Amino acid sequence: TVRSIQFFVEILDTVDFNGAVTDKEFLSLFQKKYRGQHVDLMLAVGRDALTFAQCYREQLLPSVPIMFYNVAEDFIQKRPLEPDVSGVFLKFDVAGTLDLALRLQPDARQPFVIGGAAEYDKNWLRRARETLAPYHGELSISYLNELTLPEILEKVKQFPRDTIVLYLSMARDATGRAYPSQSVVKQISEASGAPVYGVMDSNLGQGIVGGVMPSFALHGRMAGELAARLLAGEQPGAIGPQVSTVRPTVDWRQLRRWGLSEKLLPPETVVEFRELTLWEEYRWEIVAVAALLAMETFLV
Repeated sequence: TVRSIQFFVEILDTVDFNGAVTDKEFLSLFQKKYRGQHVDLMLAVGRDALTFAQCYREQLLPSVPIMFYNVAEDFIQKRPLEPDVSGVFLKFDVAGTLDLALRLQPDARQPFVIGGAAEYDKNWLRRARETLAPYHGELSISYLNELTLPEILEKVKQFPRDTIVLYLSMARDATGRAYPSQSVVKQISEASGAPVYGVMDSNLGQGIVGGVMPSFALHGRMAGELAARLLAGEQPGAIGPQVSTVRPTVDWRQLRRWGLSEKLLPPETVVEFRELTLWEEYRWEIVAVAALLAMETFLV
């Protein structure tokens, strides 16, 4: 049976604006908009949206199930989920990404971690500092997060080839200037004198070598399947939260650019953007032409 599903989309935009200042205004607007409106499921996209939904659910949409996605797994350490909330957590692996970089660059001893000054960026830096703390005995880890983007670009130009650069996020630089995420990682990757790694697959193809990261496409499919189950009548509390998996993923072109050996990759690594050799791309055409030439030579 095909059902018509209507979506209502609201954007809190807490990356650019302080939620503590705007939340009450949003709540007042939402109450006016959805008073008398039938809603079957409230989808919270991101940490701040989930926090907002749990804080104000009784004023906003009482008794309506909440489902979340695009929320990092460590959210639950700061705020427990209510029993009737379900969703899909994103698992990030900063330490695993550093381990991947060390496999490809075994002689590297000085990683630089790049982040920004927005609240979103600060959460990434906090996560990185916590998970990379055990490495400080053997590695000299530096954090570049109190600089402007031009200053960071100038800094990474000077990095020697055996350095590891780990990019997290930069929604805003130290001056508060906002930047599109893919533009930042592309500029840093192009300017850097050393390989750059990342933790999100949305940055793959922008110049990073790769990292241990979740697939956003798979995460979206998991969220869609869960939403369908909830709309069909299953209870969020009976399902519970799910977690998307991470996997080593690299850009083949960047391995070639930096001379990094594919043989050093973990067996389960996904290699994207691989360029086919002439034989791989035109195998059957070459075989056909060779057979034709052989037949003509035989006839002659």
